[in-house]
Amino acid sequence: MQAKFFRVLQGGEFRPLGGDAVRKFEGRVIAATNRDLEAAVHAGSFRPELYFRLCVHPVHVPPLRARKGDVPALIRHFIHKHGGDDVLAITPAAVEELAAYHWPGNVRELENCILNMLANCEERVLDSGDIPKALRMALRDERSGGRTPLEDAERAAIVAALEESGGNIAETARQLGIAKATLYRKMSAHALTPPNR
Repeated sequence: MQAKFFRVLQGGEFRPLGGDAVRKFEGRVIAATNRDLEAAVHAGSFRPELYFRLCVHPVHVPPLRARKGDVPALIRHFIHKHGGDDVLAITPAAVEELAAYHWPGNVRELENCILNMLANCEERVLDSGDIPKALRMALRDERSGGRTPLEDAERAAIVAALEESGGNIAETARQLGIAKATLYRKMSAHALTPPNR
């Protein structure tokens, strides 16, 4: 397919499938990829002549997570595009939450999220409660550094015991019913240091 596409670009002609006549190709090609085509050329999986034919004016578009400032404008665009007259706006809190997400699926994932929110919205204004549950869970995990609720509870218990004992490690370990070595290990895992005594 790459060779055929190259011939169309190079010669400006093509023969439609099942047709006898050759037709002229007149147009411009805008190609987009998330692959490293230079590496693909070196690996032999992408034809170099097609790469150089396409690579006339490359434009690098960083992922959405690297341009968080675009998220609010994209949200408004997708609401206008898909919401019609049913949904008028989105709350600033919801925009702030969505802007905090890292969007591994880039703009397509954001558009799908807005579509989901619009489909489940019961009011004319989207709010944080309309954010899909899976995304809310991912946001919570990001904020907690990926810790589980059990790890959060363990960290909170250690912090409370340290504060109650005034930072005394032996007393904190006794209150928690664990050895000092275990306490040190858990404090290190939770990035905790004893408060100044």
